[in-house]
Parts: sequence; C-alpha cells; structure tokens
Amino acid sequence: MQEAGRAGFHPETIGVGLALLAGWAGLRGRTSRCWCLVFLSLGAKEDQAWNIVVIGLALATLPATRQVGRRLAVLAIA
Repeated sequence: MQEAGRAGFHPETIGVGLALLAGWAGLRGRTSRCWCLVFLSLGAKEDQAWNIVVIGLALATLPATRQVGRRLAVLAIA
C-alpha cells in the first residue's frame, strides 16, 4: 500500500481506460466484451457510473447499438 501511495496510483484511472475500451467494443459490435469491460470499470471505482452513462448514450445514438446503449445507461443510473 505504501508503494502504491508513493507512486500516485489511483483506481479511477484504470476505470476510465476500461470505460473507453468498453465504448470501443460497443462501437465494434462486440457486446459481450463491452459488458465485461463495463463491469470491470464499475468495479474499479464506483464513480465511473458517469463515464458509463455517457458511453451508453453515445452507443444509443447509433441504430446498430441502440439497445446496448440504452441498457448501459440504465445500468449505470441504477
């Protein structure tokens, strides 16, 4: 723990990267990978819900990923 504190490690940085990868997977149509990355992102830090809502809304704008985007946004809000 001391080494992590000294190095400036913050778990939210891992969550942001995982959320971005989830958005990429959602845009590529890889929904199972998208969901896995979303749950990992939410597990990294609880304040990642806003990032998941934004990614869900972005995915909801495209016709091919509309259902996945809506479900992501609802999950993050809940």
